[in-house]
Amino acid sequence: MQPLMQQYGDSLDEAYARVTADVPLRRVAAPEEIASICRFLLSEQASIITGAAIVADGGSSIVDVPTLAFNTLS
Repeated sequence: MQPLMQQYGDSLDEAYARVTADVPLRRVAAPEEIASICRFLLSEQASIITGAAIVADGGSSIVDVPTLAFNTLS
């Protein structure tokens, strides 16, 4: 986030807002949301799940979010 903060004079929150602007949910995951997924995976209900990738990215995997906000940096 430092390059965005320096380029645009953004605060950390503003830089996160810039990066998540193209994420379908328009936000980063809350720690509680990730913890819920972890609790589920540790639960008996998830005992049949093996070798799966659980994507918890707010939809960013359907767009090239990791690079979009950085593309305009010089």
